[in-house]
Amino acid sequence: MNGNNKKDLKAFVRYDGSGRVVAGSLILRRKKPKVGKWTEIQGYQCCNTLILNSGELTSFPWQPAAFVVYCDVSAQFIYVNTDIDVTNITELVAALNAAGSNVGVFSVAPDGVTVNLTLSEETQASFKDCLNDLFFDTFEN
Repeated sequence: MNGNNKKDLKAFVRYDGSGRVVAGSLILRRKKPKVGKWTEIQGYQCCNTLILNSGELTSFPWQPAAFVVYCDVSAQFIYVNTDIDVTNITELVAALNAAGSNVGVFSVAPDGVTVNLTLSEETQASFKDCLNDLFFDTFEN
């Protein structure tokens, strides 16, 4: 491995028991650590990052939570049921990251009532024909 090029490494953050990111836990590795609750995040944000956001989320609990990413122009979509009951937006984000890590990285927006989804490169590639018409929503299943 070239010591000056770390782009072949993946970025991971660790979550605590409450579903919050552990401060200072960001690491770069080839594989996810085996001990602890780790989630891969986008390590190299650049020009092609696509972030979608949900509507305002204020009524909880949800039993269980789910999400869908879909293209309004075609029948193309991704649906994931988390099978996890959530009581607040932080638990929702943790559940979405656990169930949908292959889709992208979920986070609480600065407003505290919206969920952002930063799509993975693979998800962006699968929706390449309709990226301008892409939607994301979370809901109680």
